[in-house]
Amino acid sequence: MDKVKFFAIFLPVLIGLAFLFRILIPIVIAAIVIFIITMILFSKKKDAGGFFTTIKAREPTKFVCLECGFYHNEYICPKCGSKVKKYYG
Repeated sequence: MDKVKFFAIFLPVLIGLAFLFRILIPIVIAAIVIFIITMILFSKKKDAGGFFTTIKAREPTKFVCLECGFYHNEYICPKCGSKVKKYYG
């Protein structure tokens, strides 16, 4: 009689765990594959520098004066004093 109670209690638990693992294992594998693909794609980008590369020093912002064409990194053009500028990346 003890074996019948054991199977009556643990058989539904084991079946439930089997279904749970059947659902969770593919999700975990898919998450790992997506993570690996994302890391590969980030490392291939040249302008971003990749995911595992060191952080580059930030370059100052560059502007072009639309009045005289002088390249500078200030709010007002040091050559002509104009505030009209265009961002130059």
